[in-house]
Amino acid sequence: MNVPIEPSKPLEKENCLYKHGGGCKKCVNSCVNEALTIEAFDRHRCYTKCLENAKMYNELGLGDVCGKCLVNMPCSRTNPTRLL
Repeated sequence: MNVPIEPSKPLEKENCLYKHGGGCKKCVNSCVNEALTIEAFDRHRCYTKCLENAKMYNELGLGDVCGKCLVNMPCSRTNPTRLL
């Protein structure tokens, strides 16, 4: 079954508090292997660490996603810049 889906509108401005004045950086500070920095996100470094963890805990199944940079951040559920 094919269902037409309307695309979302592109963001008009950045939702990141850091990029709106240098505050926050909680996502960067939450990255356990420094794959996320102010300058960039090293997806290869992130994925390599996730696969290393998956090997250590293989009885839990494949764990190739971390998500620590996304969980319980100011921007997790709302746009924190909407009031700026």
